Amino acid sequence: MQRVKSVALWLTDKLGQDEIKSFVERAAVLAKADLVTDMVYELQMCRALWAANMQGKPASPKKSHLPSMNSTCPGLQEIKSRRVMRGAILGLAERADTIAAIYKIGLEPTSSQDPYGLRRAARCINEIIWGLGLDIDTRELMAEAAMNLDLDAGILAKIDLFLKQRLQVQLREKGLKHEVVALALQTIPSRPLQAARMADTLQKSSDEEWFGDLITAAVRVKNILEKAEEIKADPDSSKFTDDSEKALFEKLKQLAVPVKDAVDEFEWEKLASCCLSLLR
Repeated sequence: MQRVKSVALWLTDKLGQDEIKSFVERAAVLAKADLVTDMVYELQMCRALWAANMQGKPASPKKSHLPSMNSTCPGLQEIKSRRVMRGAILGLAERADTIAAIYKIGLEPTSSQDPYGLRRAARCINEIIWGLGLDIDTRELMAEAAMNLDLDAGILAKIDLFLKQRLQVQLREKGLKHEVVALALQTIPSRPLQAARMADTLQKSSDEEWFGDLITAAVRVKNILEKAEEIKADPDSSKFTDDSEKALFEKLKQLAVPVKDAVDEFEWEKLASCCLSLLR
């Protein structure tokens, strides 16, 4: 409970939700108040909610358990509700702590087994983020959860890869093409909201001829660079022998700053425009 409360309060600060901080703290305390009694799941949450109401605290521990596999994300019907936000923050904190704790004891999911439902936990983290439009960096979230458990960098790297793989699966389930999902996750792998927005923006251009040409060229360059023993920071323009090489180099220099700004500021329409102008 103390670990979940710590992460929940960190999230509250991160999201600028100071007005609900006291409610989040109380909800975190009450959500697991009766676990030692081994009561059934439904009664556990009803009792926690009852305890909050008896004390005049409008905490929402029940909301922290959404979404389940057969229910909607907190907030899809009540996006502006502060009660939903409290439950969503608590739900994110609890799932992050669960993932970190299970990885710490070496019982992470395998290709055939996931006894502690970590894939479902990761899925719910993304669904909550998308449902409420929360721009959360899951790498930072897991680092915060890891602090309470003294996880080393190696375990955190494994968790990061696990979350990236789950995000990839969910983005593909949204009907997004493999290449746009791959590009989004190479650019911004730990921010589910921005990854989805970037992939969606690129998807709109994916059927256009210029997009296919750009992907082909980018993949070819990437493959060449991966085989290089040494990569200099800047190309030597004096070695260019063809006018097209010189023109491309000049265009890339012009676009370097706008592209970096677009990525840093999450302006995906601007990024798509930069890509298009490269091939004009």
